[in-house]
This record gives sequence, structure tokens and C-alpha cells, in this order.
Amino acid sequence: MKTKKTVFLLSATGLIIALSSCGHTKSITKANDEVEVILPFSGNDYQSDNENLRAVSSGHSPDLPTAQKISMQNAQGKLAGMVKTILNGAARQYTNQSSIANKQDYENKFEEQIWTFVNQTLYNVKVMGEKAFQQRKDGTFTDWVAIQESKADLLAGLSKNISSNEQLKLNYDEKKFGEDVDKEMQKMQQDQNAGK
Repeated sequence: MKTKKTVFLLSATGLIIALSSCGHTKSITKANDEVEVILPFSGNDYQSDNENLRAVSSGHSPDLPTAQKISMQNAQGKLAGMVKTILNGAARQYTNQSSIANKQDYENKFEEQIWTFVNQTLYNVKVMGEKAFQQRKDGTFTDWVAIQESKADLLAGLSKNISSNEQLKLNYDEKKFGEDVDKEMQKMQQDQNAGK
């Protein structure tokens, strides 16, 4: 009797193990159904660094020219956002460390000048690469673009813009502001690397 009971318990245990391992195999199979998607322009060469701000974006449309326009507008929007963040941070550092009378007023005018500058144009934006894809099913297009703006071009354009404002020009030290921009770009790069 004890042998029958032992055989029954061993059989039941084996059946439970077999059933639970079958369920486990199914979840492994589901994980194997995944496919890695490799995005265009996703390597380190397309990430911002201490000398260049870079943006990558895509656009989707039934026709290629519209997809290209959308991808460029999206990339420029990303780049403009980075420029504003860096220049505003540098402007705050610059005014806090400078001996400027009425710092808050100067900082507000400086930031206003930055916004005007960025909204008018991004100086010398360069296209690093562009790739277009057409969907086989419906014929629509997806366009990817990578663009960059060099720190040197950015600072030159901003300095030219500030020199047209007499009040800002009096207290503007291009070299000092450039150092503050360097600090902000380094922070951005550290944040970018931390997110990897």
C-alpha cells in the first residue's frame, strides 16, 4: 500500500512539475518572438557632444516631400529646444557670476534675446544624413534626418545678435559666456550618457 501511495505521489509531483515547466516554456517562446528594431542614425556619432548639438527625427506622409519636410521640422524643433535649454542655463550662470547692476532685468532681456535668436534661425544647421523608406503595403513614406549645429556657429550667431542690442552689449563678455555654454553642454552630455 505504501508503495502505491509513494508511486502516486511521485507521479502527481512529476505531473505538476511537467505542467508548470510547460507554462514556463511558453513565456520563453513569447520572448523569442520579439524583433529588435534598429533606428536610423542611432549611434554615438549622432548624439550631441561638447562641440556639436545634434538631433534626429522622422516624418511620415503619403508623399516623400511632405515626409521630408515633417522630419526636418521635427529635428529642427528638437535642436531648437536643446539650444534654448543650453543658452538659458548659460545665461543664468553668466548673470549670477557677473557684476551687473539689476541682474534680474539683464537676465530677462538676455533670455528674451536668446528666444528671439533661436526663433529667427538656427545658424548653419548641417544635415548629417537622411534616409527615406517606402511602406510596401500602402506606399506611404517615412523619412529620417540627422542634423547638427556646431557650438562655434551657435555662439557666433548669438554674439552677432547681442551686438545689435546696445544695453546687452555693454555687459556681454563673449569668452565668459562661451565658458558657461561649455558647462551647460557638458551637463547635457552627462545626462545623455546617464540615460543609456
